[in-house]
Amino acid sequence: MKKLVLAALAVVVLAGSALADFNLRLGVDFAGAVDAVKNKKMDTGFTVGVEQTFGLIPKLEVGLGAEILIPRKYADAKGASTYLPLYLTVKANPILTAPGVFFKGNVGYNVLALQADISSDFGGSAGLSGGMYYALAAGYELPLGLFFDLTYAIYNSELTSVNVNNIIGNKGSSYSTLRLNAGIKL
Repeated sequence: MKKLVLAALAVVVLAGSALADFNLRLGVDFAGAVDAVKNKKMDTGFTVGVEQTFGLIPKLEVGLGAEILIPRKYADAKGASTYLPLYLTVKANPILTAPGVFFKGNVGYNVLALQADISSDFGGSAGLSGGMYYALAAGYELPLGLFFDLTYAIYNSELTSVNVNNIIGNKGSSYSTLRLNAGIKL
């Protein structure tokens, strides 16, 4: 009986996957800044993302996604950061006269936030842990499944630092960026 239930569940999952859209995208991040590190500006960086979405009703999709921000350096200091958020996404095409236009929102959690070599900014050592992730986007999807969007994203995390006197401090950190994405819907 247990095998029959597992087989039925596998059929449902596979059938649902066949009805889903798989989106692969590459983005270029501009104008990024981290507020916990003396408001440091970040260099331009790249982001790779994947999403699997399901159409609930015409013009509305929901799904899951993940992205990785390729490590990027601080513009005016030593150090680099990367983030890996997992998120829920909602995509809507509300404008009937412009069928390719869409708006999208993401909310999730950074399961990994790494920061390297920022010790000079704290007089000791420092590291990041995960936090909430939010994003809003507007874009256009071409008929062949190619799409472009402009995304504003915020990656929250917790910064832990240990200074030379072994005093531990925790501080909320936020990396915000504006990103131009290009992708394909498979």
